Amino acid sequence: MTTSATLLTLESDPTRLGDLQSRVDALCRDAGLEAVAANEFTTAIIEAVANSIRHGYRGEPGHPITVHWRCAQDRIDIEIRDRAPPPPAGFLDHRDMPPPAAESGRGVAMILAYTDAASYARIGAENVLNLTRRL
Repeated sequence: MTTSATLLTLESDPTRLGDLQSRVDALCRDAGLEAVAANEFTTAIIEAVANSIRHGYRGEPGHPITVHWRCAQDRIDIEIRDRAPPPPAGFLDHRDMPPPAAESGRGVAMILAYTDAASYARIGAENVLNLTRRL
């Protein structure tokens, strides 16, 4: 497999998540992820974007979000960028913790469970979340 890249752009509108999910799922399968792995990684990506919309932008529509997809021979790297206020410090520090029982707060645990690596950085005025899944 050769390296490929795709840039997906959307606005902070939760009604657009279904379109994004279909596109990401197709990219996962095209990359060679089996059905379960493709579903898991797609779920992690959609959850991250939904968190950006719901928590970062507080549900306010019209704000930019980009999803940069890069597929190499051994992995898929996703970079999600938004211009929302930064999330709470250390929000990714709980990889080994079970998901919370409450409805809210389970998203980060799912993201961490369905990826091989996750990192966050604030670069200028943007939140940058990187997610990796090995093929």
